[in-house]
Amino acid sequence: MISKTRPFGTNSYFLSNPSAFFFRFADTGFKNKWTGFWSSGSKFVEFFDFRVGNEFLGEQNASLLYYDFLKAIHSHRLSGGELVNQKVWLPREKPFLVIELLSKKEIDSVFELAVNIRSISENVHERKYTVKKGKRLVVESPAGKLLVSVLKGKYSFEETGEYRHHFPSGEEQSYFVPGLFSLSGKRIVLQIAAGKHYSIKKNELLHKYKRVSKTVSRIVTDSQQLN
Repeated sequence: MISKTRPFGTNSYFLSNPSAFFFRFADTGFKNKWTGFWSSGSKFVEFFDFRVGNEFLGEQNASLLYYDFLKAIHSHRLSGGELVNQKVWLPREKPFLVIELLSKKEIDSVFELAVNIRSISENVHERKYTVKKGKRLVVESPAGKLLVSVLKGKYSFEETGEYRHHFPSGEEQSYFVPGLFSLSGKRIVLQIAAGKHYSIKKNELLHKYKRVSKTVSRIVTDSQQLN
């Protein structure tokens, strides 16, 4: 296992399986056109972010990263002293990403997802997206389909449908924000899948949770020592 404390510098990490990969920086940033979630030669997610209360979980409050090539856990110390851990992992073979928020106390969070479904050889494009709501959120364009499911935690979704542009590492990219998820709970779990929804057995989620609990306890101890 690799652990990294501030300052994170230019450190980054990959999570991958035969069907997909996820690339991100140690401070939680998505800093160039290659970061994000990819599958079968196409990008699906440009970036995502969480806001807990009035604070975004980002570089300004990221204090620790734990990474073991199977999962990454970002530890955030909020201004009020609360510790929130953000965990990301991929399954062994299927093209989906799981994102978890973990806290000792129940938290209220807002989740924003930036969708950019494009081929590896593209940059800016002007394709339009459709959004379908139901058991899961389905975002689709002529280039592909992305599905977002809340597997644990209370949630509601407010559709906004915004098209935006930005310039990570100086190269223009276009993306689509379907809306905002309002989430609450001590443990919040989301699945982001390329192409279709994939079932995750409850015992698999429980197993993952138990495996990470010792790591989270260590993060709490280390964060307390840093403060």
